[in-house]
Amino acid sequence: MFNVTPDAVAYMSSREAYTFLLDVVTGLQERGRVGANINNSVKAVKSWLGYNEVNVTGRIAIAKSSFISRFIDSSIA
Repeated sequence: MFNVTPDAVAYMSSREAYTFLLDVVTGLQERGRVGANINNSVKAVKSWLGYNEVNVTGRIAIAKSSFISRFIDSSIA
């Protein structure tokens, strides 16, 4: 989707990593992913970046990130 290797992400500056995460969020939203799912992905990437000593401090707004979709099966067997 983004054609970026983990090695390239690990060597990004904090500003580059922030811009990369914004691009990831935008791309996932365009693909119709749920906000809570995007939020979990961003948390994982930010954690991995922190492990590689790249600190992302900017705020990343994700629409409906606290919304949990639930599917209710209304059919009667």
